[in-house]
Amino acid sequence: MASTLATTVLALDEEIASIDLKIADRFREHRDAEVIVSCQAWARCWGRSP
Repeated sequence: MASTLATTVLALDEEIASIDLKIADRFREHRDAEVIVSCQAWARCWGRSP
């Protein structure tokens, strides 16, 4: 049972990582992405240095 749960969690982790990349790619396509990313408040939210 533990092995099955671990396998499921790892698969979900991979799926989440894939979705996260798709979201980031889609966001970069937005016409205001550069402006939004340059805002210090957003940079802090995303764990980036302003």
